[in-house]
Amino acid sequence: NSLEAVQRDFWKLVLPHKGRTYREMKPGTDGWPGPTGTEIVKEPELYDLRRDPGEWYDVAQFYPEKLRELQALAEKARKDIGDDLTDSSGENRRKAGSILPPTP
Repeated sequence: NSLEAVQRDFWKLVLPHKGRTYREMKPGTDGWPGPTGTEIVKEPELYDLRRDPGEWYDVAQFYPEKLRELQALAEKARKDIGDDLTDSSGENRRKAGSILPPTP
């Protein structure tokens, strides 16, 4: 349950996390995926998906108000569903494999 990104309209905020990426890797062949690399996002990154759908250009420094807006959205999501990356348990997070309320 790791919150790695939030999106509102055409703005996407990528939060600090470690993950896999195909960026700068050779594609696979015959329907098989290619190799992946490791990507470490150390600081929040903001992307304008309308102009940059490939998420190449972090524009956080140019839109500080949008960065704050999406960071607030991320905090709201963490409070609601939790986030393992920040040790947030979340108010509405259920244990894996459980259904609430129990069915008869």
